[in-house]
Amino acid sequence: MTQTNPNSVAARLLTQFPAPTPNAGTNGQQYLDQRNLTTPSGTIPAIGRAQVTLDDDVRFDQYLVRIGHALRSGDRISLRWIADHQRDEGGSSSAPATLGRALRGSRGPFSGFFGNLNAGYTNVFGRAVNEVHSAYQISNATRGADDAVVPQVTITGITAPFGDVFIDQSRLRTLELRDILTLDRGKHAIRVGFEWRRITKALSLGPPQSGTFAFNSLADFAADKPFRQTLTVDPESGQPTAFGRFFRQYETGAFIQDQWAISRNLSLSLGLRHDYFGTVSEAEDRLSSIILGPGDTFNEQLAGASIGHVDQLYHPEKLNFSPRIGLAWDPRGNGRMSIRSGFSMAYQPHHGQSISGARALPPDAIQGVIQPSNKIGTQILYDIPGPYNPNSGAA
Repeated sequence: MTQTNPNSVAARLLTQFPAPTPNAGTNGQQYLDQRNLTTPSGTIPAIGRAQVTLDDDVRFDQYLVRIGHALRSGDRISLRWIADHQRDEGGSSSAPATLGRALRGSRGPFSGFFGNLNAGYTNVFGRAVNEVHSAYQISNATRGADDAVVPQVTITGITAPFGDVFIDQSRLRTLELRDILTLDRGKHAIRVGFEWRRITKALSLGPPQSGTFAFNSLADFAADKPFRQTLTVDPESGQPTAFGRFFRQYETGAFIQDQWAISRNLSLSLGLRHDYFGTVSEAEDRLSSIILGPGDTFNEQLAGASIGHVDQLYHPEKLNFSPRIGLAWDPRGNGRMSIRSGFSMAYQPHHGQSISGARALPPDAIQGVIQPSNKIGTQILYDIPGPYNPNSGAA
């Protein structure tokens, strides 16, 4: 291929990202599991099985600092810092596509940092104890390279594709404040608590790039004939665009718990908790969702629906009350047997998708497809790096 058509995109990719040499074949085959490709210049052994060991430098640096001090009054002050810094060269992923690109010399180096700062103050007064804690969590992750230029190239039947790993960054910050008051009232130990959290996450899902070029066969790849291109673009201009988002969310929780010693061998725990998981906001008001149109029925509203900016993605639930009840019984009263039972409810926060599941959505961006065989667009412009294609713009 590099001899018959040295200026083709395929030839340049094979030169820039050479595959490892396949294992030796048997029964007259040059390579193990050899599959040939017929070209105008003759038959060539195009595919063979290779066994390769990838070198990857993975490093973890972990730190822990803890300080505690007891005051003369009986109060206590504590401070703890945990940090973890991770780095690797991009060859440790188990995903076939990622490993395939690494085999051809295109890796997505990773750098990550995790830190947690926790401070606490315990105040003892009379028959009461008040505990105040604050925590600040940092999580930074960066995958890919700033100088990536080759889009993902997928070929049917090939598990070692081409494609640089473009930069992908995320920044997560969580600030939490918590206060718990414990009251000793004889047979009753009453605990009352409140917590508040602010969660922020910045996502930068890669710089503008050429997306993915897909080929039906190795012959089509050799001839520079992709059948589909997928990329993220600005819907107004059709130009490739990134998708940076800066989310913020607030959560609160409150509870009251009574540990009641009914008798020497029987105790009852009664409690009630309330959780509030607020809706997500975006720093630049770039939340988008479906907006139903006019109509008396859902089908009528859906028929006139559109995609646009919204103030919030959902209405947060305000009545997340969770009862808690527990029972502990020592039937013989000698401390050698205990029968326990309990019941509780809990509510799961939903910021897993509302914050972490960001997608390139209209009206700020669209994940478009150009596939002339299905009458989506009229022409794929294929090169490395991918050229601007006016077919990507809004119709």
